[in-house]
Amino acid sequence: MQTHAGKTIRIRKALMMLGGTLVLAPCAALMASQASAQSVEQPAFKEGDSWTMHLKNQFPNGETRERSFVSALVRSGGDSILVSTKPVDSSLPPKEMLMGLDRSQARSINGHMQVVNKPLSFPMKIGKTWTVSYDEDHPNPTVKQRHTQMQYKVIGWEDITVPAGKFQALKIETDGTWYLEFQPTPAAAAAIAKADQNGSSVTMQSQKPITRDPATGRIYRAYWYVPSVKRTVKIIEEQYNSGGGLSSRDTLELESYKVDTQAAAGN
Repeated sequence: MQTHAGKTIRIRKALMMLGGTLVLAPCAALMASQASAQSVEQPAFKEGDSWTMHLKNQFPNGETRERSFVSALVRSGGDSILVSTKPVDSSLPPKEMLMGLDRSQARSINGHMQVVNKPLSFPMKIGKTWTVSYDEDHPNPTVKQRHTQMQYKVIGWEDITVPAGKFQALKIETDGTWYLEFQPTPAAAAAIAKADQNGSSVTMQSQKPITRDPATGRIYRAYWYVPSVKRTVKIIEEQYNSGGGLSSRDTLELESYKVDTQAAAGN
């Protein structure tokens, strides 16, 4: 799946533009104070909760890919949920993934399970921060180690419109960096043919290993979480290369949903 973290709550200015500014100003201040004090608790998931999401991938060359898929809760228990995901236009069975109750995702890194993404951290309150950081050895044959660090921050409440409708959502932003150390290029021997007065000869020359300079880049993500929907209704993720150029932008938006609202935790 993008803007840098702000430090103030975005409050509607329409009230201040109407008559009676002196009367409404204390009300607006009270609204801001109440919004700042709100704490969002972990939702109560229920088997059968489902969400239809639309994913749009954008690339620097102008290429765009779009697809919708259905995500459904298979079970909830302990500190995790099992979620099935299936493209709406696919006849294949859905894929199931185990996640944390905070929608965190983990995978095996260097032989240990490691959280690699944690978009939510309950209870959530404006100003709260948390970090995800990990080092991965040999993620591919050319990379010796990849270091990733993500800093998350709860920004504030915003009105947001997605295909499923208009919601008041709690915005979380992520600023991150990636850093790559490369493997040295293996030494190689090359045969060079030369011709002299006595005929041709072959000379063997060896090439010393070469190690590329380390590279680094940035990651930006933004999440809009709606308590009554029990998930983020919009996600934006941007990847930037070592030159600062945009490598990709992914946008995920809620198209429709069906949840047990009696079980949803309010904000």
